[in-house]
Amino acid sequence: MENKKTFEPPFTHNQFCLMPMQAFFEPYYIEGENDWQCIYWKDSQAFTITGMFELNPHFNDPIHTFTLLTHNADNEVFAHKGSQP
Repeated sequence: MENKKTFEPPFTHNQFCLMPMQAFFEPYYIEGENDWQCIYWKDSQAFTITGMFELNPHFNDPIHTFTLLTHNADNEVFAHKGSQP
């Protein structure tokens, strides 16, 4: 993560955060087609994911942006279903 140019500013400035949620969407590619998957806890409870945030100056008016720090969760406590957001 610290070696990726996109993540360097928030990583070097310790701009980490916790984001509570019940689900999030992640792209899942099947035979070159993007199918959005809804990722959620198997028992439907809320959970928290670590993220990084920054004030992004690349817009007309700078805005706060963030990224979720995730990993492949196959066969873990998360479930997913295909759905278009």
